[in-house]
Amino acid sequence: MLLSNLRALRFFSQAKLFTPGPLSTTMTVKQAMLVDVNRSRHMVEVNQWLENTLLSIAGLSQPKYRVIFLQGSGTFTVEGMIGSTFDRTKRGKSLVVANGAYGERVAKICKIVGIPHKVLRYEDNQVVRPEDVEREMDDEVTHVFCVHSETTSGLLNPIVDVGQAVKGKKKDAIYLVDAVSSFGGVDFDFKKAGIDYLATSSNKLLQGVPGFGIVFCNTEHLDTCEGNSHSWGIDIYLRYQEMLRTGEHIMLTPPFQPILAFRQALEEFLAEGGVKARQAKYQRNQRALQEEMSKNGFQLYINPAHQGWIINTYLQPKDPRFSFQKLYNYLADRGMLIYPGKVAKVESFRIGTIGELTEADMRLCAKYVREACEEMGLQFPLNN
Repeated sequence: MLLSNLRALRFFSQAKLFTPGPLSTTMTVKQAMLVDVNRSRHMVEVNQWLENTLLSIAGLSQPKYRVIFLQGSGTFTVEGMIGSTFDRTKRGKSLVVANGAYGERVAKICKIVGIPHKVLRYEDNQVVRPEDVEREMDDEVTHVFCVHSETTSGLLNPIVDVGQAVKGKKKDAIYLVDAVSSFGGVDFDFKKAGIDYLATSSNKLLQGVPGFGIVFCNTEHLDTCEGNSHSWGIDIYLRYQEMLRTGEHIMLTPPFQPILAFRQALEEFLAEGGVKARQAKYQRNQRALQEEMSKNGFQLYINPAHQGWIINTYLQPKDPRFSFQKLYNYLADRGMLIYPGKVAKVESFRIGTIGELTEADMRLCAKYVREACEEMGLQFPLNN
């Protein structure tokens, strides 16, 4: 058993993650967690620095905007954001825009926690159209939710244009964005989009590790949200009030080590050149991967015009000899982990282009994909 655990540890210490998150991090980010810590004035100062830095990255400032941290995954954070900002005692409903699994997940959350809502649905290879959002905003719609990077397929939705359509139709509508898989690596104007709340995560494009989520909040609205939440643990209004009272950003036991890793990750993010530099790196990775995969005949699931630089969904070869499990195992044996496809209509697999990866990593991954398929007996270039 010990030998097996050691092998697993060795594997994961060397593996590269071609996934939409968690993703590969630098050694210095990992090393930042190698301490025992507890509540202290130092940790309060760290959290204050994190909030100020995040606001600066977004082009925002206090007191109109504040950042709330929630223990848990990106989905925990999105649910906290959704559930804390809708007043069930008043007439109104949310418009959930969905063109993939993460928009549909929010629709499920609304149903479970009792938020009146309607869903504007698209196929998972179709980008959101702002004019559709505007048309669906009837008199009862008070909140609009949209995913930025829909990692079901790899689509990037036009959240700035959507936000302008929302605010143009109803100036006081509350606009909420899931930027879990986009913040920090996709350049956009937060204020121009009219975003009131935006959720992201420590383990995505800012290249920290799992442990907590982040909500950017318009405090003019958050001040009105007392009693909205269906949950005590993920009530961002309560977190906000506690932060104002004590100066501490996280209630109960904070994820201390992930916080320290995130501080290191943000320092490296700033040294790298910020959002534009990280976006450019990921775009180079995506171009390198796509160049090699297209040479071999692999086809993207979505229109390249709508393809983001976070994750790429490729159609599986139609050859009956192809096996995703064999492809996965071949890559894993060489220290590369990918994800199966998440779209429902077609067989596919996904390769991420984010994290501490390079263009050379992308080309090597594509090379191994071809080698795996050749072992299965497939002929190249593919003829799909």
